[in-house]
Amino acid sequence: MRSGIGELPYLLGQNSFFSFLLFGYLTEIFAIVDNLPRPLVERALFSSYPFTDLYLALGYYLAFAIVWYIILKNFKFRYWEVFIIGGSFGILFEQSGRILLSFNFLAWLYVFLVYGSFQASVPVMAENTLGKREISRAKKIIIGIIAEASAFMLAVDFLWLLKLPIK
Repeated sequence: MRSGIGELPYLLGQNSFFSFLLFGYLTEIFAIVDNLPRPLVERALFSSYPFTDLYLALGYYLAFAIVWYIILKNFKFRYWEVFIIGGSFGILFEQSGRILLSFNFLAWLYVFLVYGSFQASVPVMAENTLGKREISRAKKIIIGIIAEASAFMLAVDFLWLLKLPIK
């Protein structure tokens, strides 16, 4: 029987949905810490205020957790495949496309690593509980594109719903 802190990796591996949310929130906490020294209007967060940002982040990371949970339960993706797909779309989506249009290679690399890492955390932690159905690389790319676009659209919907009560 496992007990204490040593049980955490086992529990996260068994619950990939929870793992995705946890790593998403860790990513957001690092973003908040990175943005705190900046003036409010220059912060690249869901909200300039840290607690509001964490509240809104729930909608964003929940959308990605839902979509990738469904996909990873049905199909076998390796962690590096999710890393590349997630990182690539991170460049496209971050700050509503401003990172992509900045043509700043270092910003692209940073965003690629952040998005790729948080999304690849689930296949790394929960590898034994994920889908076993092998599919071709072309199908993985297509499914990855659909997954990222769907998750982003769902995230926008969740963010809109969560912002309703915020003035």
